[in-house]
Amino acid sequence: MRQTAAMETMTAYRLLAWGQPARFVEVPVPEPGNGEVRVRVAGVGLCHSDAYIMDATPETFPFMQPPFTLGHENAG
Repeated sequence: MRQTAAMETMTAYRLLAWGQPARFVEVPVPEPGNGEVRVRVAGVGLCHSDAYIMDATPETFPFMQPPFTLGHENAG
């Protein structure tokens, strides 16, 4: 994590818009809510479902609107 004057950021692999390649970007580190903890992620795996999402069209997932972070197989 990198600290700036006002907030911490982290690198995330994100789909920023349908039809565009995903890319690494800096995003704010999320703050945990009540009953949650923040885990420092040591590794992330992309799998077939991530590849499917990256190649999808907006009609495929009308309930999902970019930008969003890919990779749901995490270890921390």
